[in-house]
Amino acid sequence: MSAVFKGTDVPQLTRRQYSFSKKNGWSTTETYEGERKNVLQLAGRFHRLVDSLDVSTDGPTATMTTRVARDTTAPTTPNSDGLTTTWELMGQTVSRDIADNPKAATIQEFRDIAHIKAQAKKIVDPNASHTAANAIATSLPSGASWSNIHKVLLIKYSLGQENSQTTEWVLRKSQVVHTDYELELATAGIDMIWSTKKLFGGETDVPKALMKSVGNISKNDVTAFGATGDVLQGSGYKWKYGWLKQAPSMTYTTGGMVERSQEWWLNYWFTFDYPLYG
Repeated sequence: MSAVFKGTDVPQLTRRQYSFSKKNGWSTTETYEGERKNVLQLAGRFHRLVDSLDVSTDGPTATMTTRVARDTTAPTTPNSDGLTTTWELMGQTVSRDIADNPKAATIQEFRDIAHIKAQAKKIVDPNASHTAANAIATSLPSGASWSNIHKVLLIKYSLGQENSQTTEWVLRKSQVVHTDYELELATAGIDMIWSTKKLFGGETDVPKALMKSVGNISKNDVTAFGATGDVLQGSGYKWKYGWLKQAPSMTYTTGGMVERSQEWWLNYWFTFDYPLYG
């Protein structure tokens, strides 16, 4: 028998019950429901972690009930597991080489960049009578005409401004992970570029106000500062504006809970170093 599932077919935590006895202290009973094959797989991963586990099947669906003995060595209450999930949106300043500016991707001939650097060096050489006008009058190795971007690089290199400051947004989520789905999501797509849609589409407990704030700062994806945006002419590598997912900090606590702290960094990223997620 097969069934059509609307939404996710990942087993979901549908019930959590706390119980207490003077002899054994606190224990937690959790109920997961979902597609039978996925619940059975989840049971295979959970059976070594919990004190007891039962699975009941009903056609294409199944229900798994687990019991975990809670920590009795320190004061605790059932509410301690209900810690609020927090999101933080922070801005930080980073320094990048001006050649890493995606606008420089229009200069797809690297000999031109080397030529511009050489001309800039002559301009600031006190023993050489060389001006910006003289530099612009030279021929670029590629045969291209001097564009505004070539001229901007010439001035910046002449002034020693080989780095520029840019704002990089950091999104941080801190939570107590209480579903296997969230635990596995934390380690998916590390060092990969996430779109805002994929990030918020996969994560849970995202405040609407946060989505609006992120929507105000997110720029259109940079696919082209030239004909195709392909930096290396045929390689397929481009500059992308998106969320670079960092490795999470995971703290496993007694009672089966996991404390997760996760960050994503919003900026331009080179797809050779960081591929797209999904």
